[in-house]
Amino acid sequence: MFTSPRFSQSLDKTGLSLILPCFNEAGYLWDSYKKIVAEFQKYKIDYEIIFIDDQSQDNTVEIIKKIQAGDNRVKYKMHHKNQGRGQTVMDGIRIAKNDTIGFLDADLEISEKYIKIFVKKLEEGYDLAIAKRSYTISVLALHRLILSKGYHCLEKILLGLPFNDTQSGYKFFIRSKINPILTKIVDKNWFWDTEIVARSYYNDLKIVQIPVIFKRRLDKKSTVKIFSDSWTSFKSLWQFGKEYKFPGFVTTKLVLSVKNDIKALIMTVLKIILFPFAQMEKLTPKKGKILDLGCGEGTFTKYLAETSQNRQVIGIDYSIGRISKAKIGVMNKQNIKFILGDILKISYPKCDAVVLSDTLHHFNHKNQKFILTKCYKALRTDGMILIRDVNPDGSLKHRLSKFWDDILYPDAEPVSYLPPKIWVNILTKIGFNTCSTINARSWPIISTVLITAKKSI
Repeated sequence: MFTSPRFSQSLDKTGLSLILPCFNEAGYLWDSYKKIVAEFQKYKIDYEIIFIDDQSQDNTVEIIKKIQAGDNRVKYKMHHKNQGRGQTVMDGIRIAKNDTIGFLDADLEISEKYIKIFVKKLEEGYDLAIAKRSYTISVLALHRLILSKGYHCLEKILLGLPFNDTQSGYKFFIRSKINPILTKIVDKNWFWDTEIVARSYYNDLKIVQIPVIFKRRLDKKSTVKIFSDSWTSFKSLWQFGKEYKFPGFVTTKLVLSVKNDIKALIMTVLKIILFPFAQMEKLTPKKGKILDLGCGEGTFTKYLAETSQNRQVIGIDYSIGRISKAKIGVMNKQNIKFILGDILKISYPKCDAVVLSDTLHHFNHKNQKFILTKCYKALRTDGMILIRDVNPDGSLKHRLSKFWDDILYPDAEPVSYLPPKIWVNILTKIGFNTCSTINARSWPIISTVLITAKKSI
């Protein structure tokens, strides 16, 4: 699997701390330890292995002590009370000496041979590397697969995470990057894995998924109580998302706020489905005055206001009908306002960010540049602009995008799509810098590109 005879020089110098959480692992702990050490010896690196026992009921502790007696690179800690998977890993992190840290399940249902791949990703600049498990299918494990897939589906919907597997017991990270996240962790049991990934993602840490093969051991009894632990994880997922206003809960609130107006309800649902709101929100400043130009029914305007109370969000649109629907459910919220006005004619207030979502292609090229110039003048120094538009690459997705545009805006002017590089060129000529383009994570039925730029001196 590996071609290099050793890790890179950077890891030779800094070393790796590997944590093995333990609970009733006596049947295979010696064998797992030997396999891990043999893997490390191939690459001649500085390493330490940290066993954290979570009050095992077998002779796991005796085996750990024997291993430690013969290997000065081994550390251990024993819990006198069962504290859960998350607390066990965090205790290992606290006594680790290195900045590069990983943990994996002691049963090695995910092979130790993946260790180098994970460390390599950290050396490439990622802060957190997580396993994406592929299962060997068996009738006996089918219920586990179904529950796992169901959990990850809910996780994506409710938390807006772009990952396929947050629960695997195989994660590597840079401690100096993850430490601020660890201080905020609430759950100390199985949900810990999801929580650390979610918090890392929404704190802009660089995360990579690595495909691995998961081979269920038939010689051990799983410590996971599949139904009770799954139910506990589902409840933790719901409570966590609700408390911290993750995307699925915000969009649910937006839908419920317009449930009595069928047209507003349909438009809200379509926008939520078709547009990558979670990704767009993540790119938008968390505080300051934000203009949403051509806000339509105000779905994303409300989304921005709901996800951060430190934003003052103003939605502007020329349509009386759309603005009236945008105001549904807003009531007396202090950080959101809707204004009826033509964005070609209205004066823009000074602001910290401007959002143009599904807006610019409804204007001709001359007016597109005019609007962007007005945005530049309205932005404060270091203010940013976010453009969500269609990428006219000629693909089927592009043609479908136009189809959806015609449905959403049947009375609009003919569209004027531009390729991302043209948008960047226009923005640069106006005076924006640090421009970037991102292919948005959205449904495959729409071709979406996100363009960001800053106004800096």
